[in-house]
Amino acid sequence: DDAIADATLMAGGPYPVMVHSHGHRGYAESLATMMEYFASHGWVVAAPDHVGNTTFDSAARTTEDYYYRPLDITATLDLLASPPEGDPLIGQLQTDRVLLTGYSFGGYTVAAIAGAEYAMDALVPQCEDESGPEEFCSNMNEDTEALFRAGFRDERFVATVMIATGDYRFFLEGASEIATPLFQLDGSLDPGHATDAEQFWETSITSDHYRVTIEGAGHGTMSDVCSLTPDFDGCGEEFLDSEEAFRIMNAYSLAFGEAYLELGDRGDSILDGSFEVGAAADYLTTP
Repeated sequence: DDAIADATLMAGGPYPVMVHSHGHRGYAESLATMMEYFASHGWVVAAPDHVGNTTFDSAARTTEDYYYRPLDITATLDLLASPPEGDPLIGQLQTDRVLLTGYSFGGYTVAAIAGAEYAMDALVPQCEDESGPEEFCSNMNEDTEALFRAGFRDERFVATVMIATGDYRFFLEGASEIATPLFQLDGSLDPGHATDAEQFWETSITSDHYRVTIEGAGHGTMSDVCSLTPDFDGCGEEFLDSEEAFRIMNAYSLAFGEAYLELGDRGDSILDGSFEVGAAADYLTTP
């Protein structure tokens, strides 16, 4: 009801771009609330379905899922940079300085694209003796090992946001090689808050690093899933309302994106902490 089909493109491009990576067994529009917020502020948002790992076609994860995801993101940006002939977005997008966001398993995608190095010296022996992560190891061979060792850094992404992320174990100290400014958003009641989110936060990266923990938010609170699956983790009366969680997430993410894509300074008071976005937001920064 809020979309207009075949709308005329607003004058004034090129427009800033945000690309989003959904979670495990998710779908492209799973953070539509955030995507619509960015679009309402003049951004173009693209979110691919990670085919084979969506709500509609997912089986157990395999080795392939772990490298297809970052490749999906790079392919999406390639398409935006070179749209098909006749596409109204030709020449209208800023594709050399792009914001990447990722929710849950999408946070893993963010780390890979941002340049985190895989802990292959630890993971390969674990795959060989069958003590490692079964899904990641399922189809591991010399060729796939080489892919992970080479990494998936895409330098067109100059700022990144992890939302309710997991999967620190695939990088360990290699997460310190993240080459973009990074903003972490996590919920205090998310099982990953004290583990993966904290481990990414404690890893020293060379770029600016920010974190907001939303008090009372669980895993699903920080996506649109609660409106579809009320019994999902993070949904229900014992958790912060998703509308308030998104208000906080949107404000910080947009301020961060505008700052690091060099779109202006109107969000500086949010990033420097002088403006309080919401009482539920516990804000940390190490720029």
